[in-house]
Parts: sequence; structure tokens; C-alpha cells
Amino acid sequence: MQQIDESYERSFLASRRDDIYVAEIVRAPPGDEAPFNTAGDTFAAAISAVARACNVEAPGFSERSDPEAVFRWVADSILNFGEEMANEGRALERERVGVPLNARKAKLAFTLMNTLNELLTNR
Repeated sequence: MQQIDESYERSFLASRRDDIYVAEIVRAPPGDEAPFNTAGDTFAAAISAVARACNVEAPGFSERSDPEAVFRWVADSILNFGEEMANEGRALERERVGVPLNARKAKLAFTLMNTLNELLTNR
């Protein structure tokens, strides 16, 4: 049985070495150009990612668009999305916790609960 285990382990390790070797020769080094993409493809992918993440319509930007307009759109989209999420989170938390009572209403609620407890308690 041990011979089978050792043979299996050797086979597995050799297969793993082959996988690592193939991955190294297939992947381009970091920073190299993508072989089948243009700069426009990369730019469009980045704009599409922001539009999808922020759930907004992407304007018709291209790699020749004004960089300030692109930056403004990306920054505004991300900031607006963050603000929407923060407002939604506040609303959910407010709904979960409820509207806080002011001191007068809290005292009245406490008195009413004590009265109800006295009425419902069997003495």
C-alpha cells in the first residue's frame, strides 16, 4: 500500500510541477502589454467596471476623451454610489432600531409598561 501511495504522490508532484511550468510560460510578466488587447479595450473595460459597480449608465468615453471629464465622471459616480449606500445603510439601521423616543415619551412608555405588567400579573 505504501508503494502505491508513494507512486501516487510522485505522480501528483510531477503533475503539479508541470502545471506550474505551463502557467509560468503562458502568463505574461507583470507590466507587459496584453498581447491581444488594445489600449481602447482596457479603457472601455475600466469604464464598464465603474458603471457596473456604481449601477450608472456609462457615457460614450473613448481613449481620446478629455481626461478631466473622465476623472470627474469616475469620481462622481463612486462618490454618489458611496453616498447612496450610506443613506441606505442609515435607513436600514433606523428601521431596525426604530425612531428613538424623546425623554417625555420614554417616561410615558415606561409608566404604561409598568401598569400593563401590574394588570397582567396574577396576584
